[in-house]
Amino acid sequence: GANLREAYLIGADLRGGDLREANLRGANLRWVILLDADLSKADLRWAKLREAKLIGAKLIGTDLSKTDLSKANLRGAKYNRLTNFLKGFNPKERGMTGVEIEAYPSEALLKEALLREAKKNKLIDFPKNFNPKDHGMVEIE
Repeated sequence: GANLREAYLIGADLRGGDLREANLRGANLRWVILLDADLSKADLRWAKLREAKLIGAKLIGTDLSKTDLSKANLRGAKYNRLTNFLKGFNPKERGMTGVEIEAYPSEALLKEALLREAKKNKLIDFPKNFNPKDHGMVEIE
């Protein structure tokens, strides 16, 4: 992801932005517009998101453990059990939506994995339209 550590982005319009795995540690994001932005797995520790608009933002697995979210609008922002919040922060009270972690591996995760030597067996349920042979996997009898 992008390295925006300690960036000064006050009031920036980043709606719909792809900030997955971005390093935003210590960034000043006051009044930033992050509507429907994807901040999955981003590092936002010590970031200042005071009065930011994160309506519908994706915060899946995001580290918000030391983030200033005071007066931020988080209505409909998505989080999961891997999202880290400041101690005592209650995402549901702030209008956030909890989502489940996918039960099956996504195509993107499988593509990233080192599959050349992986064994395909009948216990793996691959996503629709995913052909293991196209990714170097061989079927073992």
